[in-house]
Amino acid sequence: MKKILICTISIGNGHKSVTNTLVNFLEAKNESIEISVVDIYEYLTPKIGKMINKLYEGSVRYLPVAYEMFYEKTDSDSILNDKINLSKMPKFKKILKSIDPDLIIHTYPSMFYIKYEKAGKKVPSISIITDYYAHRYWKQKHVDYYIAPCEQVKYQMIDMGIASENIFPFGIPIKKSFYRVIDDHERKDLLEKYDLPRSQKILMLMSGGLGMGNIIQVFNALKDSPYHLVVLAGKNKELKEALDEINNHHTILPFVDYVDDLVNLSDGIISKPGGLTTTEIVASNKPLFIINPIPGQEEWNSRYLLNEGIARRIYDLKMIAFDIEAVLSNDLKLEYIEKMSRELSHTHCLKNIYDLINKILKNKF
Repeated sequence: MKKILICTISIGNGHKSVTNTLVNFLEAKNESIEISVVDIYEYLTPKIGKMINKLYEGSVRYLPVAYEMFYEKTDSDSILNDKINLSKMPKFKKILKSIDPDLIIHTYPSMFYIKYEKAGKKVPSISIITDYYAHRYWKQKHVDYYIAPCEQVKYQMIDMGIASENIFPFGIPIKKSFYRVIDDHERKDLLEKYDLPRSQKILMLMSGGLGMGNIIQVFNALKDSPYHLVVLAGKNKELKEALDEINNHHTILPFVDYVDDLVNLSDGIISKPGGLTTTEIVASNKPLFIINPIPGQEEWNSRYLLNEGIARRIYDLKMIAFDIEAVLSNDLKLEYIEKMSRELSHTHCLKNIYDLINKILKNKF
């Protein structure tokens, strides 16, 4: 039995979601693969993990300019890369020895790296890039192969000096249900299941898993519009309570595990452009209206979507109703978004990653 170690982090929800999707697919596909998942920050101690999480959340929420400066400053070869060898830390060394992996997969960028040998040979490793920009902290000298979200990121990584044959633009792993097209019968059933109206267009307003951004202002700008709003407040209980107080007839939800259904039911999505969210919306072929991008990776995700013509950025909330209607009432724009989204989607992402893993495990590289 071959053993795979997947290393992730608990900042936000994207990295862990990618990990869970990958684990579920691999386990369903091949019972002869044994998978172990390690949260690096939990491993360092839960206290440090929580501290790093709060530092990240606080900087992007209250000091976005400082976070942007940090992001740009660390976009170099020398500042964050390959600084801490987890393999030499006694606790992690014990974990490695216990798992004894044949392959290591990373779903996060970090200053931490792992170099592990088995039978005198270095164990190969894969890094899955989860944003549409190749920030230099993704480049690690001990990583052998990279899964890029698109050709643009592959080009950027080649420019960093990574060999083209070691970069695979397979996309970002997401649940396969985001790619499905629902028929009228299924749509009717799902609308009834989630108590949503049949006669109104549905706009989904997402704030990310952490419930960040000016969601209340966006809600107020649209609550009297002809659209029915489905608002995801994420894990932000205060945001959920504040929205409930001003809600008239819309749907306000906390963090839920059926986002795929809600996306498929929606006529348009209003959201921050996180890497995972971006991929899910493109897979569903829905128009995206971008709000509150975090400086750094989400600005780059936003540029990618805008350059491809499949999203519209909301710069002024006074114009949001106009901006949305300008897209949703234009069949030509909707047709282009659907066709281009299909072109950019990576329907076979998980299968391609699985095939790559098999080749690596069978020493065919």
